[in-house]
Amino acid sequence: MLSLPRPLAGLVLFLALAASVAGSAAQQRSTESLATAFADAPSSTLLTKAARLEVDQIPLGEALRLLEVSSGVPLAYSPILLPLNRTVSCHCEELTVGEALRILLWNTGMEGVVLSDHLVIRPIEQPRFRSPTAVLVGRGIESPPVLRRRVGSITGRVVDGATMAPLGAAQVSIAELQIGALTQNNGQFLITNVPEGSYTVRVNRIGYVEAQAPVTVLTDQAVTLNFSLDSEALALDEVIVTGTPGGTRRRALGNAVTRIQTAEVTERVAVANVQEMLTSRTPGLQFQRVSGNVGSGSNIQIRGTSSFNLSSNPLIYVDGVRVDNSSKAGPMLANAGTTYRDQQGSGESNTLFDFNPEDIESIEIIKGPAAATLYGTEASAGVIQIITKKGQDGSPRFNLSVRQGVNFVPDPAGKIGTAVSCLTAEVPPCTSRDDLFTYNMYEEATRYISEGYFDWPTRNLYSYGPSRTYDLNVTGGTANVRYYLSGNFADETGPLYYNTDVTSSFRANVTALLADNLNLDVSTGFVSGNTRYGEPVGSEIGIWRVTKLSDGRCLIRMGLDSCERRGGFADFRPDDVAKIELTREYERFTGSVALNHTLGDWLSQRAIVGLDRRWDVNERLYPKEETIEPVIGQTRQGALDRETPNTMNLSLEYAVNATAQVTPNLRSTTSLGAQYFERRYESLFTNGRSFPAAISRTINQTPITQMSLGYSYIENKSMGFYVQEEVGYNDRLFLTGALRFDDNSAFGANFEAQV
Repeated sequence: MLSLPRPLAGLVLFLALAASVAGSAAQQRSTESLATAFADAPSSTLLTKAARLEVDQIPLGEALRLLEVSSGVPLAYSPILLPLNRTVSCHCEELTVGEALRILLWNTGMEGVVLSDHLVIRPIEQPRFRSPTAVLVGRGIESPPVLRRRVGSITGRVVDGATMAPLGAAQVSIAELQIGALTQNNGQFLITNVPEGSYTVRVNRIGYVEAQAPVTVLTDQAVTLNFSLDSEALALDEVIVTGTPGGTRRRALGNAVTRIQTAEVTERVAVANVQEMLTSRTPGLQFQRVSGNVGSGSNIQIRGTSSFNLSSNPLIYVDGVRVDNSSKAGPMLANAGTTYRDQQGSGESNTLFDFNPEDIESIEIIKGPAAATLYGTEASAGVIQIITKKGQDGSPRFNLSVRQGVNFVPDPAGKIGTAVSCLTAEVPPCTSRDDLFTYNMYEEATRYISEGYFDWPTRNLYSYGPSRTYDLNVTGGTANVRYYLSGNFADETGPLYYNTDVTSSFRANVTALLADNLNLDVSTGFVSGNTRYGEPVGSEIGIWRVTKLSDGRCLIRMGLDSCERRGGFADFRPDDVAKIELTREYERFTGSVALNHTLGDWLSQRAIVGLDRRWDVNERLYPKEETIEPVIGQTRQGALDRETPNTMNLSLEYAVNATAQVTPNLRSTTSLGAQYFERRYESLFTNGRSFPAAISRTINQTPITQMSLGYSYIENKSMGFYVQEEVGYNDRLFLTGALRFDDNSAFGANFEAQV
């Protein structure tokens, strides 16, 4: 270290102070000189002038022109660098020019700087050294204001107006700034980086009326704004799942869509299956027949038959994944030896009813052939969208429900009715009035049971069959990961004691928020069941039929030996029918993975992969009759038909949706999508005749010469692309046009893809 003598050190310090004072004086003189040169220039106050601008939803170029006129400040910019067609709003009547520019240029990457007597709009830069104009401080001139980000935030909570329950997935947005956020499952939301100013905040959610409220945001402050949403009556603004990412508002749809909120239905009435959920709640939706069998279902038609070649069943989607829509699962309830006629089957069970109503959030029915553009040609019969429940963040919340009931036939004796018979004539006319007599075959059957004429475990032919259902579910999670888990057990017995249906189902849905604009939805469901059918609908071997079409001459009390075996029933006794076992054992897995991504409020895209697998074992057993005279042909020797139909449905889909505000009154929405669907159906049919004993129950107990074997395999693949353009004018008039391209493996080598 260099050490200086005390006198020399004092001299050096004096010289340094003198140089500093001289430099300051020189800078002062320079500043005063420059201030004098610019004393009359208007640039010093350009940014602080009053904007006097009030515009709403107009192009940026037009807004800048109006700002020049209202403030008197000249603006210079390059049309190439600015998005002049972007729609902006600025309620800047009481703001400065600098504040107005900050709002108009928000998220453009541009800024306004003072240059001479103009304001120049240029790209934002980070200079390595301070500009001389930024340090000019002196009398007669002001330093230009710095365009720093003066922003705040908006936070709050959205709840249901009736129950005050928090609402998740509600869209909270500021249309003027084109920014927003989604509420979490606890109803909380947060919008950050909101420029200082006054705006209108809007809240939208499926099934609720849009709510809006004014808000004033101050720099570095958080404004709390809470919303209470009411259920929507007209539902013109509710969002419908149409196949495009993000859905579409009802008012913009060109076809009829019915939406059913399952929670509203189950609060008023107990629902055992999806058929009961849809019955009488959807105009135009019809069930072709209603079977008396527990565990069976009906064909579904929407607005009647729409095709001579394709199935009349609508397509069914669960959480965006196409699933098996067969309404003919199970064994064919008719004569033995009939196999599955096609890949839809020939049974009486609808696979739609494999899904537990307690796991369903809502159901949407898209009617008419308009759905074919987004879902393909097979959707000409309509589409049923099932949206299952999702998790809600917070501590685990358990819900247990128990339903008890009975299945019965109201007034069976009255429905069978009083019949008239003649003792001396099998067919009319009766030779003597005295030979005519009346009877009720259902009441006769009750007497037979009480007297032990045939074995029947219940007091009456049709009894009160117990119905028990137990549901347990839990939901919870964090702001980033939410889950919904459920289990269901149902045990039902029909009016006939041997008609039973026992099912167990499980569901696990997980939602993961990977980023603010990226989320992953995983949906899985499994069901296992066993059904034994009762009344064989469509066959000649039915208890209702043999009771209704009775012959009074053969009643036991009439004493005719020629038909005493039947006891007045037509062809067969009820215990003959009860010995025939028609069963369906089934398992089914349905799973999907969906990745959803949004970019601002103008772009949304979605990718989905899904799998639906079903394994069935259908049996039709005619046990060998050894104790009494057989009256059903197959029971003389015994017979067993066994079918094992398995189906696999694989679906892949990608869709993107882009929205642009072309003009203040004209809005354009473009949707693009690609879909791949693969279906495999495989069925093995085996049949055996001539059992050695009454206890025989397997085909390998029959002689080889009495066995038969059949196999069916069907594979179908389809690929489709679509583009849809929707134009809305003033949010009141909408025009939608679409084009679809389809190719299918069933077209064959000589057929081209269809447009």
